[in-house]
Amino acid sequence: MTERIYKFNLVLTNGKEAPGYKIDTDGNVYGPQGPLARQELNSPYPYVSVYNKDKSKSYQFRIDKALLSSYTRKPFPEHFDIFFVDGNPKNLNIDNLWGIPKYIVEMLERLRERGAILDNLQFKIVKCYLYTITQDEDVFWQQYEKGL
Repeated sequence: MTERIYKFNLVLTNGKEAPGYKIDTDGNVYGPQGPLARQELNSPYPYVSVYNKDKSKSYQFRIDKALLSSYTRKPFPEHFDIFFVDGNPKNLNIDNLWGIPKYIVEMLERLRERGAILDNLQFKIVKCYLYTITQDEDVFWQQYEKGL
């Protein structure tokens, strides 16, 4: 896991920055007055609410997706989802979050449900494969259509 905690300007999943808000590598969100409480009502995924400058409108967002958007400084792709390496959606450390295509998340979750235990080496192999197929858009869509 990441030893040092770094803070980034908060970027929402649509790619827009939330002025005055920060997020750290453990998924803690900070507003102008300090840390914001995580909310989990009716959702397995922690989320928070932020307000626009004049506090006339609030936005709720999943912390995991916002953390990856803030880290990469890019919008979170609609056809992607989060895979939690340790299986715990409440562990928001950046090392536990993979933003990968939804169909691959589903495949990895099915393997986990069937009792597959992927060790670190297997995870590294999967991660390298994902990295190579998502670098080239054409290759990515060919793999997607084949169903991996």
